[in-house]
Amino acid sequence: VASLSPAGRSAVGGGPGMALLRLEVHDPASASPKEFVLDYKAHLTIFGVKKHILRTHSWPLERLFHGCRELYDSDTLVEQKVWPDDCLRDRPPAGSPVTADTTLQIWYQRVGGAACPLTVTGAETLGEVADRIDVAESAAQQGLGCVLFSTRALLFRGQVG
Repeated sequence: VASLSPAGRSAVGGGPGMALLRLEVHDPASASPKEFVLDYKAHLTIFGVKKHILRTHSWPLERLFHGCRELYDSDTLVEQKVWPDDCLRDRPPAGSPVTADTTLQIWYQRVGGAACPLTVTGAETLGEVADRIDVAESAAQQGLGCVLFSTRALLFRGQVG
């Protein structure tokens, strides 16, 4: 079981009107959580390093949590904005907290706005999540507040499993 913390606990940079997504995944085998901040219109921040996500829109969420960490931390990768084929083929190691079947409750927020939960699975891609946030944001702008889309999984507040 990996736990997720809500977005907005600390300030996250971004332009006006951008939807931000902050994920904090606590792997029992690791001493420190892996944190991801997704400004899905522009950049993906992994381990504190911003990267363009144009080539990662088709990545399933599980891919963000496993494999290629040494490449994520590479300045060369950031400059070239290249995601090697070997990294794309990597599968999560046995016992990883996030797989294709994992239920994730993530939190998204607009800059200066309230955090809203969204239920997804590890199999959903960044592009799919971005589309769902767009739908939720459209509803919020019409005064409907936070909208949950949990048709594929049960919602676990603050936990995934």
